[in-house]
Amino acid sequence: MAILERLHKKVETAELYEFRSWETPVRFRAGELESAKAIERTGRALRVIKNGRLGYSTTTDLEDEESLIEDTLASARFGDPAPFEFAPKAEPAQVECFDPRVERLEVEQMISMGEEVVERVKSYNPELHIEVGLNRAVEEVSLRTTSGQELRERTTTFTLVVEAQRTEEGDILIVYDELASRTLREIDHLKLADSLIERLRWCERLAKVETTTMPVLFTP
Repeated sequence: MAILERLHKKVETAELYEFRSWETPVRFRAGELESAKAIERTGRALRVIKNGRLGYSTTTDLEDEESLIEDTLASARFGDPAPFEFAPKAEPAQVECFDPRVERLEVEQMISMGEEVVERVKSYNPELHIEVGLNRAVEEVSLRTTSGQELRERTTTFTLVVEAQRTEEGDILIVYDELASRTLREIDHLKLADSLIERLRWCERLAKVETTTMPVLFTP
């Protein structure tokens, strides 16, 4: 029997959140490939309102529904007052969050992208210590409430981080840049490498601070 159905008549209202994610992180250290992994995560979170109080519990064991229900009901005895209801049935706005090209991206392609970034930055200065991180993620999320709401969503994310370190006598310089997007069309790994090189060029001339009155800016 489904979790929400088992809570019928035991609570005023309930909400069940479930997720499953697949990640492929690729790491370069000192310009060389260090690791390429595959990571899978699953989880479930249950919230209830019982006697006007909020109960909450999570688990990564999707087979043990009974413990999740018991823990959630137990926490509701000491939960905060909950003067609200969980989401009723409604049609949400559709937002583009999934790119099949990210899902199909192979580890070999990610390694090739990392190697090209390292080569581009090394062409500017072969003495730099370069680290590159790439990650491809696919996530499936579902949300159900006893008020009739039922949502399912698949999302993708691709991230690319590049860091360059230069060590000289009396000076350590660390410069980094990154990109993150739901779609591959917004990812240009060589453009990111060029952006990092531009930042490194800005650092070639050391600025000297004189003893004088300086303006101070406060941002919001």
